[in-house]
Amino acid sequence: MSVSLPFRELIEGTGLGSDAFLQQLKDAGVGSIELRAVLGMTEPETVLSVAERIWSRGLRVSVHTAPWTRESAVKDVFTPLTGLLQAQKQDSVILVLHPVRGDDLADTNRQMMDELTAYLKQNRFGAKLALENNRKMPDKSEGDSAALVAQVIRDADPAYAGICFDFGHYAWCTRVWEQDAPLLPPEAFTSRVIHTHIHALAGADRRYTTHFPLQYGTLPLQAYLNTFRAGYTGVCNLELEAERFTDLMRGEEGILGSLPVLKAAL
Repeated sequence: MSVSLPFRELIEGTGLGSDAFLQQLKDAGVGSIELRAVLGMTEPETVLSVAERIWSRGLRVSVHTAPWTRESAVKDVFTPLTGLLQAQKQDSVILVLHPVRGDDLADTNRQMMDELTAYLKQNRFGAKLALENNRKMPDKSEGDSAALVAQVIRDADPAYAGICFDFGHYAWCTRVWEQDAPLLPPEAFTSRVIHTHIHALAGADRRYTTHFPLQYGTLPLQAYLNTFRAGYTGVCNLELEAERFTDLMRGEEGILGSLPVLKAAL
């Protein structure tokens, strides 16, 4: 199991990024931490320092990157990760990213992925790209981007690129926006999953807000897992946003309470 933690708190060593909480997660069976999110202007030394803290505790690292445009994607993704990728202490690092902001054309996103992949190959970095389905299309049309992601990744080299299946984003679309949509994404999507973002939806009273704890919200967790986990060697990653449920519980409680639910489904 893996858990996304706020990068700012990991930098500061406070709250969800404290040494004490990292140890609690490891004791609970977590083996990997996703840094969420590393922006393009972040100093490489800062990212490496956080990674070293995590590696020193026997945990793996993945990174949620944040490219701003197709033209700036290589710079936005790789400049802050230079130190981490050169000094990495694991065989491969998953780098998660969203489709290009404001552009839902497959050609644009395919070009971005091709440029990122070429950079990985050129520098021989041990990393894989994972393109994530959004809750909203990049053009803000409120649809789901699973079909776009599947189309973009279809011809991508599986040695360097795959899909991040965001469970909560897909569930939100089938529950709120496209209620006649299939419960499960197509095989073209699930067959390329290498990473996951797992979070539940709140109830109707909260407009089905995403990134809620699994023990509180709703999610067809088992059904989603069953679509791809036969032979799956990727990451099952819990991605909560503590600020969305502060009136119900602390972030630590939300995460630690969700882990047994996820573990039972695996």
